[in-house]
Amino acid sequence: RKAARASVEAATGDPFKTGEALAAGSASLDQGWGSVGNDRDAYAEVDRSLKAARSQLDSAARLAADAKGDAVADSPAISAAYRDIAKLETAYASAVSGAQAEHGDWPSLDREADRVTSEAARSAAALKGELAAAARATEAISHAASKVREATNWTGSYGVSVPGSPGSGSIDSARGALNNGDYEGAIRYAESARGAAIAAIETAEAEVSRRRRAEEEEQRRQEEERRRRQREEDDRRRRSDDSSS
Repeated sequence: RKAARASVEAATGDPFKTGEALAAGSASLDQGWGSVGNDRDAYAEVDRSLKAARSQLDSAARLAADAKGDAVADSPAISAAYRDIAKLETAYASAVSGAQAEHGDWPSLDREADRVTSEAARSAAALKGELAAAARATEAISHAASKVREATNWTGSYGVSVPGSPGSGSIDSARGALNNGDYEGAIRYAESARGAAIAAIETAEAEVSRRRRAEEEEQRRQEEERRRRQREEDDRRRRSDDSSS
C-alpha cells in the first residue's frame, strides 16, 4: 500500500504518468489483498487441522488412561503407545506455538498437524486392540480357572474322582504371561488349562460309566444265575414228586 501511494505521488503533475501510476498502484493493492486472503485461508486450514489433531490426541489419551487403570500389566505395544503419544503431544504443542506466529509457514504446520492426527489415530488403534486382547486374556483365565477348580473338586459314583489338579500348571503360566503383558500367550495357556481340566473330567465320567455298566452286567449275570438255580431246583422237586408217586 505504501509503495502504491509513493508511485502515485511521484507521478503527480503528469496526467499520463499519474494514470499509469494509479493503475500500477491498484494492481499492487489487488495483489496485496489477494495475498492477505490466501494467508487467511491457509491459517484457517491449519487451525482446522490442529483441532483435528487435538481431538485425536484426546481420544488416544483416554485409551491410555484406560490402559493404565485396568489393573493389568501393560504389553510392549501399550508401553510403546504411551511413548508415542507423549512425543505427539510435544509435536502438537510446537505446531500450536508456530501457528501463533505472524505469517507462519502454514503449509508446513498443516502437514505437521496432519501427521500428528494420523499417528495419534494409529496409537489409539493399537491401544484399543491391546485393551481388547487384555480383556480376552483376563476372561480366558477366569473361565479356565473355574474349570480347573471344577476338575480338582470333581467326584462321582463308585469312588471315582479326578486325580491331582489338571490344568493348574498352565493356569500359573497364563497368569505369568498376563503379568508380563503377553496377552496372546496368556490366552493360549488358559485354553490349554481349560482343555486339560475338561479332558480329566471326561475321563472320570467315562470311568463312572464303565463301572456302572460293569455293575449292571454283574447284576444281570447274578439274576440269570439265580434263575438257572431256580429252574434246577424246580426240576429236582418235580422229579422227586414223580418218583414218589
